[in-house]
Amino acid sequence: MEPRNAAAEEELVVSRSYAAPRQLVFDAWSSGERLAQWWGPHGFSAPECVVEFRPQGKLEILMKGHGMEHWMRGRFDEIVQGERIVFTVRVEGLDQDIRTVVTFAEEAGKTTMTIRQTVPKNSMMARGQKQGWTEQLEKLAALL
Repeated sequence: MEPRNAAAEEELVVSRSYAAPRQLVFDAWSSGERLAQWWGPHGFSAPECVVEFRPQGKLEILMKGHGMEHWMRGRFDEIVQGERIVFTVRVEGLDQDIRTVVTFAEEAGKTTMTIRQTVPKNSMMARGQKQGWTEQLEKLAALL
């Protein structure tokens, strides 16, 4: 667990287990083409998805759905092959960096992926955050 200071921001934690090897689940993050297949909650797509899968590499995703478009732009801070992905993005219109830590653990042929993410200060985005992650992880399960 990473040290947190008293001024640390709130964090959402969501986990999902997949009947798939860890490397397959990890690889779902490794390219724009792969990420675009499952990114976004139900009713949303990611028609533009730039992934430079390396530390300090670019991460840019356009989510479209329900008559809205949301750009998020940032970078990968850390990538540990098969184990951990850390990225920081800013959602267009939100004056806050959102940090996400994704970890992967394999046991008995199943992989558990855990997402830890800064809770947005924007109350509307914060309300939909858990549901959004839950739904896009369902989309990933269907893809795997």
